[in-house]
Amino acid sequence: MRISFIGRGHDGLLQGVAQPWLGRLHGCPQPRWLAMTGEAANLAAMPASVDFELIVNASAGAFLVLAPDSPRFTVLAATDAYLLATRQRRDRLLGRALADVFAGNLVKNLGPGALQDTFASLDRALSLRIPDSAGLQSRGMAQADTEAGGFEASHWRTLNTPVINAHGDVACLLHQVEEVSGPARLQPGAAWQAGAADRLPTHQGTAKALRESQRFLRSSLNALSGHVAVLDASGTILEINEAWRRFARENNSLSAGIGVNYLEACEKSLSVDEEIPVYLTGIKNVMAGRQSLFEMEYACHSPTQQRWFVMRVTRFQVRGPVRIVIVHDNCTQRKLAEIAMRESEERYHNLFNSMDEGFCIIDMIFDDLGQAVDCRFLEVNPAFSLQTGLHDAVGKRMSDFTSDNDAGWMKICGEVFRSGSSVRFTHQENKADTRFDIYAARLGGLENPKIALVINNITQRTRDEAALRESEQRFRALFDWGPMAMYTCDMTGTIRHFNAGAVKLWGRAPNPDAASERFCGAAKIYRMDGTLLPYSENPMVAVLKGERPLVNDVQAIIEQGNGTRITVIANIVPIRNGRGEITGAINCFYDVTERSRLEQASLLQSQALADLHRRKDEFLAMLSHELRNPLAPLLSAVELLRMQENENPLHQQACKVIERQVGQLKHLVDDLLEISRITSGNVRLRREAVTLGDIVEKALESAQPLILQRRHQLTVSLPPHPLWVDADATRMEQVLVNLLTNAAKYTDPGGCIWLNVEPEDDAAGHAHAVLRVRDSGIGIAPELLPHVFDLFTQAERSIDRSQGGMGIGLCLVRRLVELHAGTVEAHSVPGQGSEFTVRLPLLMPHAPPMLPPAPATPAVPPERRPGCRVLAVDDSVDAVESLAMLLRIAGHEVEIAYDGPSALHAALAMRPDVILLDIGLPGLTGYEVAQQIRKEPSLGRTVLVALTGYGRHSDRQRSQKAGFAYHLVKPVGWSEVEKILTEVREKRAQP
Repeated sequence: MRISFIGRGHDGLLQGVAQPWLGRLHGCPQPRWLAMTGEAANLAAMPASVDFELIVNASAGAFLVLAPDSPRFTVLAATDAYLLATRQRRDRLLGRALADVFAGNLVKNLGPGALQDTFASLDRALSLRIPDSAGLQSRGMAQADTEAGGFEASHWRTLNTPVINAHGDVACLLHQVEEVSGPARLQPGAAWQAGAADRLPTHQGTAKALRESQRFLRSSLNALSGHVAVLDASGTILEINEAWRRFARENNSLSAGIGVNYLEACEKSLSVDEEIPVYLTGIKNVMAGRQSLFEMEYACHSPTQQRWFVMRVTRFQVRGPVRIVIVHDNCTQRKLAEIAMRESEERYHNLFNSMDEGFCIIDMIFDDLGQAVDCRFLEVNPAFSLQTGLHDAVGKRMSDFTSDNDAGWMKICGEVFRSGSSVRFTHQENKADTRFDIYAARLGGLENPKIALVINNITQRTRDEAALRESEQRFRALFDWGPMAMYTCDMTGTIRHFNAGAVKLWGRAPNPDAASERFCGAAKIYRMDGTLLPYSENPMVAVLKGERPLVNDVQAIIEQGNGTRITVIANIVPIRNGRGEITGAINCFYDVTERSRLEQASLLQSQALADLHRRKDEFLAMLSHELRNPLAPLLSAVELLRMQENENPLHQQACKVIERQVGQLKHLVDDLLEISRITSGNVRLRREAVTLGDIVEKALESAQPLILQRRHQLTVSLPPHPLWVDADATRMEQVLVNLLTNAAKYTDPGGCIWLNVEPEDDAAGHAHAVLRVRDSGIGIAPELLPHVFDLFTQAERSIDRSQGGMGIGLCLVRRLVELHAGTVEAHSVPGQGSEFTVRLPLLMPHAPPMLPPAPATPAVPPERRPGCRVLAVDDSVDAVESLAMLLRIAGHEVEIAYDGPSALHAALAMRPDVILLDIGLPGLTGYEVAQQIRKEPSLGRTVLVALTGYGRHSDRQRSQKAGFAYHLVKPVGWSEVEKILTEVREKRAQP
């Protein structure tokens, strides 16, 4: 707070203006700025009495006392100094509004707006309750000849100070003025002095008035909240007010009182080598007249509070001794308010810049009719460009971005400005198909056409919402009208929603809120075995508890209200809220009663087919056994006939016919059993690295008799280098024999057969071995060609050329080739022959793989070795007797048995080296006989050879497990038996 005073002090005439001050006094820690406090001015409101008027009239300060009745600010009193300075009369001031007082003394060219700052300053002083300066003012001064009504321009400095009473209210305002136009302007003319003489106190009352004025000034000075001190030219303190004195007392700085040199005290408070502070330089500059005013703000904090002060240093602009006024005003509240304002603005700007919504402040532009037609962007945040697509918008108009301003949203903003009511609305740009959510609010009053907009681009959200609605509609349509029964339930299992499909399967609509109809409406649930499903095992309960993430394709039986039971398949998934918590579940189920019945029937049928397949295998095994049994004695008989020296051509031809036909029958039986093993998956390949040349050589040996019989010309082409394949040599020989035999059978006698083997690379660069068997036969009909590899495919090539067979050979070829990861194809032109192509993966193009060396073959001495003791056992008399005759001719000792028990007795009695044992024996089977023999220590070295019609893989495994060393399938060639006997004889001869 500051008030200008003109009065006489204790050392003479004290003239000047009280100003803020800054110093390091009163015991503040050095070098911190001194913190000084003061109470608010507490000048009690005084009644409008004679005493009050005398005090005011006698005051030497140029000021008005104003009532706090803004905006009138009625004049309550005026000092003579004010009247003298402004050339006005008291009767023209008292009781009038300040605006009326100023209305008559304005310079014409300044206008009424020149005093707006004064009234704004009065309002601030009244509301903030702190002194406020209106700054430099220009006013019109009445000229000396007042009758002429002339004015001259003058310049004034004003200060408005609130006076606070004991209750804390503003009692009045002191409007202080100081002219700064120049001393010459302050000298009144003769006429003015004559007019003023009537208003000045008389000489006799001057002393009294002066004392009253000094008392008034002292009271006013002590009422000021600012710390005020008056210094002389040397810096000595001449006068201080009560606020200065109180602050010094509270801070133990009594040395800063009257008579103390303020400058010396400040310098003593400095530390060694510390630079002269700015405030001391400022004070000295004012004392020396180098500047008229020094002002600065500083912080002076204490351990318990934060404080700020404003220091103002001024010099009396009058004749006489130099006088300096230092005023320290406590501006803590203003500073805290400024800090709070800055923090608020910083928070605002942080929020402004960090928010992801587009924010802008626009200045509305209206046409002559008051309609909003455009706007200018005053401020935007970073997200504004992202939301709107408008870049560098500040300072530009909306029309700078588009010529097609949407009148809809501009009109809404115009209504927001006129009404002051905030509005949220949606705006769509039809051309860009873009949607915005906009919130518009007015800033300030009608004098400031500014609108704040918060903009969200909701295009994607709108599309997502539309897609969600469509999805919900589709789901609802699917839920209500879909073919699948569906229902939802909450965490308690209470049904909330269900569709018509569920009602149909349940047999009636349930009560959605009934706890008794949880999970499955009005139906009861049973397991697939027909037992009732308890509540604790219901899969819906497990899903709701989170024990199972979902349920897929679980089968159950539902009992409808009428007692009918149906089989359903259910799929249950949980329903979760936004936090991932399970709030319910949805069950989608459908009726599979008919499907279940068909599956059951299919299962029974499958079991029946499997049983039929098993019976078929058993039948084939039995058939092969029964077919092979008569073949065995036939082969033995042929061997016997061949051993006889008979030159009769008829005898030799008969032997060949019998041998050939028995071989044909054996081949047919082998193929029949082979295809049975392949189709049932019982084939086991013994794959190893072999050359195709070896396979071709062995196959030609087997097929050569038929080719020679039909007088065919066979041409074989092999590559110069061996082609190695990973194959079962026996099976691949079987493939090639079937192809060569097939070509020989369906080619007229004297025809041609070609066998070609070569390497070939496919499109992917993989190496293959290619075998082609081509003939000049009758060919294959086009309708038969696609099915030539099917099982039991057998077509007559002509009425008189049936070649027999069962349609098994080519099917067997394809299955065996596929087991070797190869392919086989057939090409034919009727009447021009056929070609079969087999492709097998090559191990390597040319180099043979590393094979283990073959064991050395022991030399067979030329002399004849003694034969073996052999026990032949078979329930077929012809077979066992013919075999015994061959064995005896070969020099072996032979005994015969026709059943299992007889075989055991004979074995114990004879102790044979080899037992040729049939499997299907009466009394005891061959397996049982073998097991009993293996238990006899005396027969430990006896070699058991199974001689049977059962040739399946399972039969071979069983015979091996029973103790057989060999397994021969009837009919057995004499060479195979003789080979085994030779091996036994050689082992027996070893030491």
